[in-house]
Amino acid sequence: MNQFRAQTEPEINITPMLDVVFILLIFFIVTTSFTKENGLTISRPASNTTGEGQAVLIHLEPHQVMINQQLVQVEGIEARLSQLQVERPDLQVQLRSDGDTPVARLVAVVDQVKAAKVSQLAVSHY
Repeated sequence: MNQFRAQTEPEINITPMLDVVFILLIFFIVTTSFTKENGLTISRPASNTTGEGQAVLIHLEPHQVMINQQLVQVEGIEARLSQLQVERPDLQVQLRSDGDTPVARLVAVVDQVKAAKVSQLAVSHY
């Protein structure tokens, strides 16, 4: 009876499985879209050089905007900052945003500050 037994052990050939894995890998690499997302570039200051008395404070909440404790509309920010720049050419602005404020409103305020040609803007979130 020992004469009729197979002399070699059965093997599992994994070469076709590796081929399928490599084909799937190539498929996912080729079909993945590589997009560069545009964002808002904000440079943070290296040190705290702006004092509370020197900088203009813009306090942003979901339904109101205040510049130095005075209520203003979003559309009026550029005009108000332009008036303040006449008095202080080296105007520094600190923008403090509430946690519930929508990002679109924050971006609208930053656009108004940039339209007023303010060169120094610090943004904080609480």
